[in-house]
Amino acid sequence: MEKAPAIAHDLSLARLAADLIAVTPYAAFPVVEDGKVVGIVSAREARKALLDPSTDHNAPLSALVREVPVFLPDDDLETASHKLSDAGSTEGLVVEEDQALGVITQQRILEAWRRAMAE
Repeated sequence: MEKAPAIAHDLSLARLAADLIAVTPYAAFPVVEDGKVVGIVSAREARKALLDPSTDHNAPLSALVREVPVFLPDDDLETASHKLSDAGSTEGLVVEEDQALGVITQQRILEAWRRAMAE
């Protein structure tokens, strides 16, 4: 799980790019609105929007927010992998009591399985 910082739903794409995407290694960021997790913004999708000349970089990034599967901290790798696959998503949110703890990705799940098999 990546412990990416949560971001406000009304943050601009330009601020997201300058403050987080350019200086952190995270693939996605949890998005919160009124203290509740509402989805994620993928760094890849944000970069794509930044390269689109028709995108208003100062508009809130809410158009890029998407819902993803939600996991509890004690969900196992198999459960996480199946939930992501069933949802057709490569990312999910780890949430506890409406607080985003981080983002889990299919890539991180596979890396964890490889490490476990090597032991």
